[in-house]
Amino acid sequence: MLKAINTLPQKIPEILQSTVGSDLRLPGGQSHPAGKNRSMAWLADFQTRAHFEAFESHSAHLDLMAKFEAAIDPESFAAIQYAQPSIVLPGVHHIVMLDFKEGTKHEDILKLQTSMLDLGRKIKEVSRMAVALADEMPAKQAGQSGGDRSNRSLLALVDFTSIEAYQVYEKHPEHLACIEQNIKPLLLPGSRAAI
Repeated sequence: MLKAINTLPQKIPEILQSTVGSDLRLPGGQSHPAGKNRSMAWLADFQTRAHFEAFESHSAHLDLMAKFEAAIDPESFAAIQYAQPSIVLPGVHHIVMLDFKEGTKHEDILKLQTSMLDLGRKIKEVSRMAVALADEMPAKQAGQSGGDRSNRSLLALVDFTSIEAYQVYEKHPEHLACIEQNIKPLLLPGSRAAI
């Protein structure tokens, strides 16, 4: 699968950049109360929405998605499309995708986004914190196999210089408070996907 993902940029010229990362299998991520981390993340960047749409319907992408659907647990797939550029920095990366309970107000989502961004300012071990909302780039809200809502509403990319820096963040009181006070009240149960 990794080889197939890594060859997509040669087959689909609309892909600006493609990065695949494997989970570090740290204890905190494997025993998270919302479910263990995923095993892999794939980030693909595009210059425009038209480039993304060309990629999304390209036969090489569709073939790869069919292989993924046959090989992975359907509950483990999660996706988000967003318009904020992602520059991959060296170090350790924590990627979290969330979806919200039905009826969640947009103003509450914006407050959550702000509280997550504040973690990047409050916790010195965070090298970069980026939080993007799916509504910044509207996309279909169903996965390849139908209405399983595999697309998520919020993406957080959190970068660290080392595993040790990530582990400080993971247990930091500000991070834990953000989860309890800001994320959990809005979180659709079972929707957290992380690596």
